[in-house]
This record gives sequence, structure tokens and C-alpha cells, in this order.
Amino acid sequence: MVTSKVACVSCAARERDQARATAPGIVASSAAAAPVLTAEPSTESDSAYPRALLFGMGAAVGGLVFYASFTIITHMYIGYVALVVGLMVGKAVMAGSRGQGGLHYQITACALTYAAISLASIPILLSHVPPGAAINWAALAGPLLTAGIASPFLALRRGPSGIIGLVILFVGLRVAFRLTREKAQTAAVSSQP
Repeated sequence: MVTSKVACVSCAARERDQARATAPGIVASSAAAAPVLTAEPSTESDSAYPRALLFGMGAAVGGLVFYASFTIITHMYIGYVALVVGLMVGKAVMAGSRGQGGLHYQITACALTYAAISLASIPILLSHVPPGAAINWAALAGPLLTAGIASPFLALRRGPSGIIGLVILFVGLRVAFRLTREKAQTAAVSSQP
């Protein structure tokens, strides 16, 4: 059918080819040439993930500073701060994605939350170094980073408090994971057949 009228096969093919040639994103160099697809302008979903990652990284740095500062100032390790960090990162990722959720946002939020919580042990550890001590940062950077990433599991050597800390860390990761899940789309159901 061509414009709601019955048409022969060749007329329908000609109309289809003309519609394709004038569709956005398609450029035809001549009538005999096949249409060439051009790049469409970037859509909102293309920029959602990088923005969510940026927002999440900012919240992770803020969470790291909060966790380390709290521990250094109070001299208390309170694992429940991990829940706050998970909440901060999860909310920031969702704000950056403008409410778009899904598995890659969840993985990102969990990775950033884990990094913030585990790497907070580095400034906490460095706070115990006497002022004016000579530190070879080049030699110490790798081991510090490795120890920071592994710190939640290294804390298991402390016994029950290490186990409790690890459980609370996983609850913080779960908070970030749940906050960034894909939201259910409310689709309008048409009553027409």
C-alpha cells in the first residue's frame, strides 16, 4: 500500500526507497546507489553512563574522605559508615544517569563503593606515621594500594570484628547495588486491538 492506497510491487518499492532516502540519518548519493547510514547525534542514553560514572567517582572520593576523616578524628572503626558510603555512591550514580538504572550501573556503584571503603584504610594508616618521617613514596605506592584494596579481607585477621566489618561492607555494597537497579517502566497499555 502506498499512502493508504493499493499499489503495484514496483510502485511500493519506489515509495519505500524514497522514504528510506529521506529518513534522518540516511544519505543516498544517487538513485541507483544503496543508502549510506550516517552517525546519528548522540542520544541521552549515550551520555548517561559517563555522567553517572563521574558523579559516582565524586561520591566515592567524598565517601573515602568521610570514612577516613571519621576514623582518624574519632579513633574508632565503625563499619556502619560503609552503609553511608554505599548510599552516597548509589544516589550519585542514579543522579548522574538521571534515574536510568541497570546492571552496568549496579556494577559501577559497587566497584566505586568498595574502592572508597577499602582505600580509606590508606589515609587511616598514614595518620599513624610520625610527622616528619622520611617516606619513599615511589617504593611505597604499590604496596599501599595493594594493602588498601585488600584491607577488608586483611581485617579478618582481627577475628570477629573483622568478620563483622566485612559483613557490613557487603551490606554497604548491597545498598549501592539496590539503589542503582533498573527502574520498572510504566508503559501505557493501549485498549485498541
